[in-house]
Amino acid sequence: MSNQPDFIDSLNMDVAKNLRQLKIERDFTNTKMGEAMGVTHQQVAKYLNGQDAVSAARLRALAMYALVKMEYFFRSEDEA
Repeated sequence: MSNQPDFIDSLNMDVAKNLRQLKIERDFTNTKMGEAMGVTHQQVAKYLNGQDAVSAARLRALAMYALVKMEYFFRSEDEA
């Protein structure tokens, strides 16, 4: 269990879900996403499963590569 407030855990899970959705929509591999974000494909796997939180800078790099707005990553179930 995390020591973070629930809303942070929830936000991190939303980001992970939206990363998985982007991967499917754009037919990206973990390697391609990692290259765009400046991390390894193994680190991307941790982001995708919600094991690690993604920094704003890495999300921005991916957003620029994928031509999506930063808001894309923060959509919740209610907004999808």
